[in-house]
Amino acid sequence: MNSLHSAIKYLRHLVLAKRPDSIQNAFVKEAITNIVKDNHQFYMFPVIESLRAQMLLSGDTIHVEDYGTGKSGNRKIKNIATHSLKSAKQAQLLFKLVNHLQPSTILEMGTSLGITTLYMSKVNENSNVITLEGSPEVAGIARKNFKKLKASNIELICGNFDTTLPDALVQLNPLDFCFIDGNHKEEPALKYFNLVVEQSSEDAVIVLDDIHWSAEMSNAWEHIKVHPKVMATVDLYHMGVIFLGITKVKEHCVIGL
Repeated sequence: MNSLHSAIKYLRHLVLAKRPDSIQNAFVKEAITNIVKDNHQFYMFPVIESLRAQMLLSGDTIHVEDYGTGKSGNRKIKNIATHSLKSAKQAQLLFKLVNHLQPSTILEMGTSLGITTLYMSKVNENSNVITLEGSPEVAGIARKNFKKLKASNIELICGNFDTTLPDALVQLNPLDFCFIDGNHKEEPALKYFNLVVEQSSEDAVIVLDDIHWSAEMSNAWEHIKVHPKVMATVDLYHMGVIFLGITKVKEHCVIGL
């Protein structure tokens, strides 16, 4: 992460952020209002957070194959849980968004230990969820976590996204919801986004993680906003929500949490 870039973007976000009721598009407004203002604690939240707590206490060491940064090596599970997982608040925002949209097909790029995967899959256990992870040993921990919570609607595919993504998209065609959290460089982020868009349903929603992680990710976000199939975007700082659809009037919002 580029700390200076992220800090500048965060200050800019604070200045520009508006309330969800400022959104003009009724569909987008309803979806974002639902996830920002809904404080309901769903029954699965403490169950999944208990699993996160176990990961945070684990001193076991595994080998992490990192295609995104190229910095592979041994890491303790508790350190992965501390630094690589989405926070409870952010993971629960994803849950609420998926709960509002009720997608039949869900793709996640970047499984890590499987916490966000479980949040999305537990909304509707009849949904078809495919999650992609590059590191075999990390994938092994995630599979154990899925088994612990009896998440039978998840298929984890391990390997480089360049190889696994096309096959996953064929299986999920058309794709209704996608969470991209696996490579924080501009070129691959845009490449994966464009591949996902081509196999998505007309009104699919795509969430891009860490849109202000670095200058490269901020640039990728700006390119995505002008994509011809993008109807609206919502900048939540830690992640960006992208609504597809054909419309004459595009809308790009910065919303505070």
